[in-house]
Amino acid sequence: MLEMMQAELMKASKKKRFWILTIVVAVIVPLVQLVIAGFVQNRAGGTVLDQGDVVARAIQEVASPYSLTRNFLGGIVPTMLLIMAALIGSFLMGEDRSYKMWKTILVANPDRIKVLSAKFLSGMLIALLIMVAGVIGAVLFGLIGVILGFSSSAAGDWGNIAGIFAVQWLSFAAPLALAFLLGWLLVSPLLGGVLVVLGPSLLEGIILAVVGLSQVNRVTPLNAPLQ
Repeated sequence: MLEMMQAELMKASKKKRFWILTIVVAVIVPLVQLVIAGFVQNRAGGTVLDQGDVVARAIQEVASPYSLTRNFLGGIVPTMLLIMAALIGSFLMGEDRSYKMWKTILVANPDRIKVLSAKFLSGMLIALLIMVAGVIGAVLFGLIGVILGFSSSAAGDWGNIAGIFAVQWLSFAAPLALAFLLGWLLVSPLLGGVLVVLGPSLLEGIILAVVGLSQVNRVTPLNAPLQ
């Protein structure tokens, strides 16, 4: 299984999509927050808006190493979980199915459970590496913020950050499993990826609509205007 995982990770390392995603979370996201902090400090720092160091405290919540890491794990990662699952699932499962690579992979009669397990674990490891890159980027840009005077220190509840990181990474297993399932059933990386991103919200809307309709009383001439 380790050899299978190594092969999947080697293939992933040659895909531009994963490098682009890593650059976005590790460089672009913290850089944008740092630029915003600098803009706010230059425009509002020392003005009438900066009563009681309000601006300094606000920048501290954006530009410190702890704040950047917390914002990444608490805001960016939950937003990107479905997108990451769609990308990784389409790569590990959808493309093999659409290119009919399963006929080649399984011709040597390997254990299918091992093949699927290796692919799933590889997907979790890819997500872990991307998240680690995002945390490293947040800390490094936060240290730059400290040097520039946007923040006073790197202090924070880092133990809580470690817990959030673990929970976010483990929660990635659910959308990744959904991506695997849709990639297998639909045999289309594009359609499977779209449904991974949009499917949960659409399903939630349908369920809420059905529940709402089920709670509406039977229409009669007396309650029809209220219904």
